[in-house]
Amino acid sequence: MWSTAVLTFLWGLALFLTDAGLSTLVWVWPGDLFTSRLIAVMLWTLAAAAVYSLHSTDALRVALVVMITYGIGVVAANFWNPAALKSLYTLVFTLFAVSSLIILLRKGE
Repeated sequence: MWSTAVLTFLWGLALFLTDAGLSTLVWVWPGDLFTSRLIAVMLWTLAAAAVYSLHSTDALRVALVVMITYGIGVVAANFWNPAALKSLYTLVFTLFAVSSLIILLRKGE
């Protein structure tokens, strides 16, 4: 979960600071600072959940369910936009959802 926390925190920081970075793979909505900042805050929420989950098994389950839900939500919300579907943002959250589901299922064994 540390890797998730670090990745989502740094990515959120980048999105919060600017709406147009070096790559459209990361900045899917260039020119829209408000949207970038909203996404940044959600990424920081995921980072906080990941850090908090390191200290509690119950919190880990909740954090994993949140990662699964958010990952599915990102894919569903961006499905209409071919550019967003090809973005690193969508790919990373697809991986978050799948890996979180795998971890959650293994914890249930």
